[in-house]
Amino acid sequence: VHMPAHIYIRVGRWADAIESNRHAVHADDGYFDGPHTPDAAFYSAAYRSHNHHFLTLAATMAGASAIAVESSREVARIVTADLARAVPALQPMLAIPVQTLVTFGRWDEVLRMPLPPSELRVALAHFWYARGVAFAATGRVAEARATIDSIHAVTVTLATGEARTTLEIATLAIEGEIALRGQEAGSAVRAFTKAAALEDGLSYMEPPTWYYPVRHSLGKALLAAGQPRDAERVYREDLRRFPENGWALRGLAL
Repeated sequence: VHMPAHIYIRVGRWADAIESNRHAVHADDGYFDGPHTPDAAFYSAAYRSHNHHFLTLAATMAGASAIAVESSREVARIVTADLARAVPALQPMLAIPVQTLVTFGRWDEVLRMPLPPSELRVALAHFWYARGVAFAATGRVAEARATIDSIHAVTVTLATGEARTTLEIATLAIEGEIALRGQEAGSAVRAFTKAAALEDGLSYMEPPTWYYPVRHSLGKALLAAGQPRDAERVYREDLRRFPENGWALRGLAL
């Protein structure tokens, strides 16, 4: 029921990906209403959460904010702090709801969300990223810069790998947002260009390891810098990766 969604997003059929995952969620609900098998806990963590995560991605790319936010909260309901303690690689999943709020510019809600437990350092760093963008968007530049320092303190403790790379992307994205909001479009372009290069080096994953295409921000920065041809190139590159996504199409329309 779920697997067609992986094909749908490769050809830009985001609405079909939403429906496929909605059916998958319904199938899971039926499964968990019945007698549980010995692997029910594993299935819930690995697959039930994946359906909601994938639904979040599809709805986000389609611009369906209500669906995206609701499904992102379901991810965090399944992947709890206790589960992240037991399986540390799941820590970034705790941040999916707050990252989804960032995507749709819901700054007050981002800043109201409680932080995860302090010992979950990677999860906490992703929350700091979300708060950093929200601070930049609301003119609280000093607080935004402080989140960069907080993320960096976690990044340097991690071995080279994708967990570290995503946090490096996060700090560059905050730097780009600070610059963009401060009318320093050239600096924003440089920060987002570096972030996009790091994103390109991540392993292929569905949903992607880094939660949104950085080229959306890079294209916006290029437009602000008065470089529409470069912005067009960036948006078209993004459409080759994520066909028919509304964010890149909107960028081209501008």
